[in-house]
Amino acid sequence: MGKYERDWAEAAELAVCSGLNGKNVDTYTRRVVEAIQQFEPNIRRAEWKGRANYSHGGDIILELVSGSKRHLELKFSSESGTGTAKNLGARTFNKKVNDAIQGYREYDMSNGYHAQRYALIQNRIGRTLRSAYDYKCILREFKLTDPLVLTLVADITAPGQVAYAKYAADLLNQNLPRVNQLVQTILPISGTRPDNENMLYCVTKNWMKPSQTTEFYDFKDMDTQVVNIRSSGKSILFCNKHDRTVLTFSVTWKNICQGGATPCFNVFFGNALR
Repeated sequence: MGKYERDWAEAAELAVCSGLNGKNVDTYTRRVVEAIQQFEPNIRRAEWKGRANYSHGGDIILELVSGSKRHLELKFSSESGTGTAKNLGARTFNKKVNDAIQGYREYDMSNGYHAQRYALIQNRIGRTLRSAYDYKCILREFKLTDPLVLTLVADITAPGQVAYAKYAADLLNQNLPRVNQLVQTILPISGTRPDNENMLYCVTKNWMKPSQTTEFYDFKDMDTQVVNIRSSGKSILFCNKHDRTVLTFSVTWKNICQGGATPCFNVFFGNALR
């Protein structure tokens, strides 16, 4: 999440916290507050944790009338999606599952997509690129002067994203015990931190639009055991025995454009958790 997205998300979190404490808030925030109060009707007060306090899960600590506490994790999406649950590095499978699985950056380079992008840019500027930093600087210039070039870079990159998703899914299926260990570190469920036993995960879609909705995820009672992994386009779907998706890993790039600066995975919660 970039600084701009983080700033507006934090402003939304603070507004919800104020509303939970009985302060006047705008109509859209009030709808979120009322949904939370309906789901958890025993809230005495709320405390926003702040960006510096990551020792416990959640964005807001809810103190209940019983004296116990719940940790409230808030996600806001301007579209109909659930927002990104995690943003993980391109070598996640190599580091966390099996070191025989190539990281996405290495796969992209060894299969020629990196070289194709460099050739495209070098032909455009009439010289050899000096470094990865040089490449990114040139892309940022094209973003302002000729955005079509970034589309061409993304077009070169896309087939490799699809191919990597299939490659990774095939190898991950051979390492399901380690896959499930990884899954458990991503899901905010009991077993990783004590506070997760009382985690309330709240997702607001279409934030500040007439179609805004708020829904809740309960991780404790859901089947999060992954038994099959398959690819769909640029996505890697981690599925349970009911063929419902626990997590989706999207093969993507942060910054500039697809094929630009930083390969990574956007990770989303799936329909098994609703």
